[in-house]
Amino acid sequence: LMTAHGSKGLEFEHVFLIGARTDVWEGKSKNNRGFRLPPNVFEQESAVEQLEELRRLFFVAVTRAEKYLYISYPMMKNEGKLLEPSQFVEEIREPMELIAGKIILDENIRLKYAALRFGIIQRPLLERVEQDFITRLLQNFVMNVTALNNYIDCPLRFYYNTLVKVPMAKNEAAQFGTAVHGALNDFLIRMKENNNIYPEKEFLLQRFNFHINKGRDAFTQKSIERFSIYGLDILDKYFEKYYKPAPADDFILTEYPLTNVAIDNIQLKGFTDKIQFWNNDIVITDFKTGNLGKARLRGDFDLPGSEKKPQGGNYWRQAVFYKILVDRLPAKKWKVLYTQFDFVEPNSKNDFDIQRIDILPEHEAAVIDQITDTWEKIQNHDFYTGCGKETCEWCNFTKDNKMYVKLVEEEG
Repeated sequence: LMTAHGSKGLEFEHVFLIGARTDVWEGKSKNNRGFRLPPNVFEQESAVEQLEELRRLFFVAVTRAEKYLYISYPMMKNEGKLLEPSQFVEEIREPMELIAGKIILDENIRLKYAALRFGIIQRPLLERVEQDFITRLLQNFVMNVTALNNYIDCPLRFYYNTLVKVPMAKNEAAQFGTAVHGALNDFLIRMKENNNIYPEKEFLLQRFNFHINKGRDAFTQKSIERFSIYGLDILDKYFEKYYKPAPADDFILTEYPLTNVAIDNIQLKGFTDKIQFWNNDIVITDFKTGNLGKARLRGDFDLPGSEKKPQGGNYWRQAVFYKILVDRLPAKKWKVLYTQFDFVEPNSKNDFDIQRIDILPEHEAAVIDQITDTWEKIQNHDFYTGCGKETCEWCNFTKDNKMYVKLVEEEG
């Protein structure tokens, strides 16, 4: 089993070329447009060259067969959406007078395959190296909600992202979110500096332009133009929704650090995007770019015990974590009424969503248990075995590059 690239220079008596469909080979999903532009519209030369490169790769794949070549593709996705064969299949079908045959699998074979695919989870196990170095890293470790979420999602994610901090290329979507957050923070700070009078819309848009260009190295020339136009559009609409007319916010804090907090000698920290006050009663707001519907589908707001997120969703845990921090802030008597997630990107109805999280005592108890359990595992260096989920980027990275000592198999 190998990729088309990996098969170069090799030959086999039988070759099975699977997934020969348009969205895989021509890469419709990569451009994220929802449609394909003709080669003669925008970037004609690069589009043609890219298609030719894919055609050459397809040629490499099919010419690996010495005697028998089987090309297959599914007719539809699991949800019933029809799929198209790659145009390269069509290009060889007609001149060679090939007739496509429909393969119908016996139900017993389907069940057997499903059991093989979903019945076993392979969790990659890393070698425990540089123990003195890891111990030093943990000496000054302070738990925040990102570290907690990373560990609960996958111990390898915590190991690579939080502890070792493997250098990674900047992500366009993440940098876009940073620019939006920066613009909103500057907007709120200017309001506080100006006797609680909100600045004009132009100030918000100018600050977004400043922040997205500050991180322009994360974008291509084309993508920064696209993200800039999109960001200005959504912030224009966001201002019209919430700041025209401007609200009367008597007292707020932005980017407020929640530090010097401990539970059973476990040091905790965090910071909030925005805190609104009514005397000692507060509402914590966290700004999110993205879509509320997709966040719900991912289970980000799920309570513990859900099918998708047995330990609760990451956004839900973040809300509870904030309250745990605020309740234990030294010399503060603030009372969290609730936490809300303010989605800055409009939904399908061109409106803006706010998701409110009401936090119960049992929620706090559950997250405190997660904090203490995770802390103990981290201190015991129990982060060398991955989760084994098919969608886990770090488990797949470890498997693909054969960085594991062994694969720990268990039933899913």
